Amino acid sequence: MLSRPLTLSLLFLLLLASCAILYTSTGLDGTRAPPSAGLTVVSVAAERPTPEMVVGGTQGQSEAKRLAREKQLQKEREEAERREAEARRMAAEKKKGEAEKKEKQRKMEEKNKLKAEAAEALRNAVVTLPHFASTAVSPRPGTDDSSLIILTGTDGHGHNTNMSRVLQQALLNRRSYAALHGYTSHFLNISSFELPTHVKPVWAKLPALISTFNTFPSAEWIWWLDLDAIIMTPSLPLDPPALAARALTNETLLKATTPTRLVRTPHSYPVNGTHIDLLFTQDQNGINAGSFLVRRSSFTQLFLDLWADPLLVRENWIGQEQDALVHLLRYHKAVREHVGFVPQREINAYHSEDKEERRWRTGDRVVHFAGCWVKGECDVHWEKHWRGREVVEGSLEDLEGRGL
Repeated sequence: MLSRPLTLSLLFLLLLASCAILYTSTGLDGTRAPPSAGLTVVSVAAERPTPEMVVGGTQGQSEAKRLAREKQLQKEREEAERREAEARRMAAEKKKGEAEKKEKQRKMEEKNKLKAEAAEALRNAVVTLPHFASTAVSPRPGTDDSSLIILTGTDGHGHNTNMSRVLQQALLNRRSYAALHGYTSHFLNISSFELPTHVKPVWAKLPALISTFNTFPSAEWIWWLDLDAIIMTPSLPLDPPALAARALTNETLLKATTPTRLVRTPHSYPVNGTHIDLLFTQDQNGINAGSFLVRRSSFTQLFLDLWADPLLVRENWIGQEQDALVHLLRYHKAVREHVGFVPQREINAYHSEDKEERRWRTGDRVVHFAGCWVKGECDVHWEKHWRGREVVEGSLEDLEGRGL
């Protein structure tokens, strides 16, 4: 038997061995380690935080916070810059708006000033007419004065001058027609007639008519024909007295661009038409003064003087001299009694028109390109009709075309 002290010693050693085994098989957190004691020891040793690991972890957290803070500051700076840019943009737009408003106001004031000046000029406007020899004289010996003058006038401006060869072709067209029938073609630069400021050039046809009567003292009739018109059937002569006689049978309604009541022309003319001194045509808007006939007479002298009345010129009608003419016809019976209307296609057919009674047809004397500028088609229509016109053999147009 073992002695008591030895027994106690063996028990103490067994106890120590048990504690050692227990220590090596249990983790720091009280959980049981894997069966391999060696691996467990290594694992426990690796997971224990070292001072370097503690310091590194603290530094990582500080770096993350610093980066987050810098990101937040960058975002705040960008937002501030965006707001500042928006404020500058709004300030610039406001400044631009104020500048545009001031410029608009300046232009309006300038426009109103020009309108006031124009109105003042029109209030003082007087279209001066030359002295008119209202009685025709016998042709001078050896002259070729004719009874009919074809008068065309322009100042080189206006819508009808946009056609490329209108001036040269129109003058050739009139000279050829006049030579064919023993008439006289006369061209005037109407800018030679001084008009008051702001008075439209169309009013220059009034002094042009008187000037032409004075230039050709034996002429009885003047046919005013706008530049933008072509005599399409030159073989057809023009007989103003015959037109005047036919005008007596027309029961014509007077129309105008400006609102007006309809007025019937008188019906009690003498049969021979000796009282007819003016022959006009009408379109859908009223009288069109692009092609009309005027007879030399004392009435014509008075009429042209009335037509150029400063009160009429200053009215600044929509239709200008045409509406002024309508006014005279509407309110002055003595004027109406000397005016006849002929069908539009007699002397003033239009190149493009829905109504048959106004649209040019083959055989009509004249085509007038009134309003072609609205659609920018003047050149096209002019060239089309120029190529389609009648050319009389041996006429100036014929010789010109053949280069003779």
